[in-house]
Amino acid sequence: MRLHNWWTIFKILVLYYVLSGSAWAQNASSLVDLMSPAGYQTYREVVQLQRNGNLDIAQAMASELLTNARENGDFTDEAAAQRLIGLVATQRHQYDLAEQALTQAEAYFQSIDEYLLLAQLNADLGTLKRIQGRHATALSRFYNALSMFTAFEDSEGIAAQKSNIGQVLEQMGQFDEALEAYSEALEVQRQHNDQHGIMGTLFNMAEIYRELDQLDFALTYFNDALAQAKQLNILATIADCYTSIGMVHRAQQNYAQAQQAFLDAIALYEQLNLQRDADWARTGLGESLVGLGKIERGVSMLQNVLTRAQARANVSLTTETRLALTRVYIDQQNWSAAIEQAEVGLQEVIQRAEGKRQSQFEDLRVTIFANTEQYQRAYEALKNQRAIEETILLQRREAALTKLQSDIEYVRQEQNIALLRKNKAMELSLAEQRNVRNVTLLASLIILLLLCFLLFSRHSHKLRNQQLAGIVKRRTRELEDKNEELQQAYRTLEHMSLRDALTGCYNRHYLDANLPAEINRSLHSYRAAKELGRKPPEQNSLLGFLIDIDDFKTINDTYGHVTGDKVLVQFAKIIAHVFRHSDLQVRWGGEEFLVICRNTLRSDAPDLAERLRSAVAEANFKTQTGAVFKATCSIGFTAFPLDQSDAARTTWEQSFQLADHCLYSAKISGKNCWIGVLSATTTDETDTLSETDTLSENERNIDLGRLSVVTSLNHLSAINWHTDI
Repeated sequence: MRLHNWWTIFKILVLYYVLSGSAWAQNASSLVDLMSPAGYQTYREVVQLQRNGNLDIAQAMASELLTNARENGDFTDEAAAQRLIGLVATQRHQYDLAEQALTQAEAYFQSIDEYLLLAQLNADLGTLKRIQGRHATALSRFYNALSMFTAFEDSEGIAAQKSNIGQVLEQMGQFDEALEAYSEALEVQRQHNDQHGIMGTLFNMAEIYRELDQLDFALTYFNDALAQAKQLNILATIADCYTSIGMVHRAQQNYAQAQQAFLDAIALYEQLNLQRDADWARTGLGESLVGLGKIERGVSMLQNVLTRAQARANVSLTTETRLALTRVYIDQQNWSAAIEQAEVGLQEVIQRAEGKRQSQFEDLRVTIFANTEQYQRAYEALKNQRAIEETILLQRREAALTKLQSDIEYVRQEQNIALLRKNKAMELSLAEQRNVRNVTLLASLIILLLLCFLLFSRHSHKLRNQQLAGIVKRRTRELEDKNEELQQAYRTLEHMSLRDALTGCYNRHYLDANLPAEINRSLHSYRAAKELGRKPPEQNSLLGFLIDIDDFKTINDTYGHVTGDKVLVQFAKIIAHVFRHSDLQVRWGGEEFLVICRNTLRSDAPDLAERLRSAVAEANFKTQTGAVFKATCSIGFTAFPLDQSDAARTTWEQSFQLADHCLYSAKISGKNCWIGVLSATTTDETDTLSETDTLSENERNIDLGRLSVVTSLNHLSAINWHTDI
């Protein structure tokens, strides 16, 4: 290397250490350093008004600040005013105006290399994209902001971005990752006593628990956020907390408490002139009124909200109100009104490709069609719902990839910032080099030092090469570890998609994927035996046990939902003990379980049912406090195929409906018992004699022929058959 090159490098290094601190100080300014005193005072007032929800006054003052800045030619005040306009427009759902204003502010601060302010603008634009549902873009913006705040060691900004990232991950369905991000944000906020940040993070964590249906946790966090908001006197957030608390109480069927929370929220929203938010609260209030028996008033309120939402083109509120009306009409058994709202709402969300809402509407349609005996349409709606849920599952997997890509982009952004620092230091060093030429006294000293530096640099160069090799090796290992973590995440996600999270039993997804093959196997063996003239292969029958915990709602009301969850877990363990590992053990829904036994003689079904009934009756269930209580269950079961001589005469759906019929009959026959049908046959007697002479009323209602009924009751005549089938 030539001497003058070393000379240049040495001067750059000297100037870097002397000037780098001041260089980056110039790029870490805040608005108080750049704005005019009067402009900054107005800016602070508008920010406070916007935080408190006084949007009309905030918007007017921001527009006035923009006008004054343009008249005075003050570009910094103009950019600050644009940011304020963007923030208010975002809160008012005026997304085009918000993006235009925030982008203009970002362009100005980028032109003067003010990276701290650029970090804040990235966060503002990320919030806008998150509200619009553009998750990948929002994550990119928040990670950009996080890397900048990290570079400047701005703890408040770091915490805010972690909280923002948590909100995006929550909307993408990545609840565990979202809670982790919120926890990191909350730790930083508590260290720095950031009361505003703590309030927002608690509220966001509560929303996740509500989404996961962990309502007690959600209510605790919402109340904590409400206490913070009241202490800070932020009216808009207080109203939001009341709305969310009302939703939790409504889900818990605490309608009186829900009504009061919604009324408090509406009063604050109207005080702040936030009519759209007030209508969100009225939607929950309408359902709560119906729950309290004030049906006409509740339905009228929901219909009025729907009319206003359609007039304002508020598609989200329109959809939410249609869902509420559909649920209310179903509870009132007003099937025509219910299906009208469900069909219109379904078409609206299909046009907007809102998978979660589609699934909710399809679930309501299944209930409506099943209750109006439109079983084919109910089956089609159920298939649509399953397809939508599978699509949502795939989207969550894609969301995990998006999160990984954002993490990689965050690392790349940190490297870019480091490069910017280096470039800025180089530019300042080169500028100073022109002045050093005139310092002749310093030149002689530098020449002497340069000789020592030459030897040292060669040694440093060798060490640096070794360090780079180590870094490359370490990065490669980290990438391999990340890849393994991603594969493990895929495996975990697949397991979660097939198992019930609480009990560990299989869920309906697993049953839908595996049951058709078992049905076909059984039918094939019966058809083959019939063609070969052999006896029916009874060992290839399927036994379906539909099991329900008696008085489970009373258990929840008496001991609480935590104890109810513990009962479900212990009940699943009893089922696993009674039945074989190879049997399909499925949580059918709520407190209902379904067990499909393969390769089992149908004559063994009564013994299995009695073993399960007695095992549950003898078990000791414990409350959250350790107290012991007893519980019982009711069981209905059938064998498939019902007619062994003509296996194709009946379907699995008929067998399942018959098991459900037996379960309901067991319930109304005193509970803690089992009723089953081992076969259904047509005989010469039923062909030659009238049905009135040969068949019971229950058999005529079911219309499957002669039924072979067994029960744990004293006599078949003790069965109180369910008449609605």
